[in-house]
Amino acid sequence: MTQQHPYTVMTVCTGNICRSPMAEIILRAEFESRGIGEDRVRVLSSGVSDEEYGHPIDPRAVRVLRADGYEIPTHHFAHRV
Repeated sequence: MTQQHPYTVMTVCTGNICRSPMAEIILRAEFESRGIGEDRVRVLSSGVSDEEYGHPIDPRAVRVLRADGYEIPTHHFAHRV
């Protein structure tokens, strides 16, 4: 790993609207809480299907994340690996 090439963690699920974006948000927050910024570890998510392409995070996932105090990015739209 160098400053120009941080590690990348990719979370993957079927549609990229529930599980993988939830994992991305939680992992990113956990890394940040330990002082590990995106200059060292990038956390991304994708799906294996394009069925949900372009859709935002599922409202049920948003409710769970907000209830646990996580900030929801407004820029997430489902995409495929």
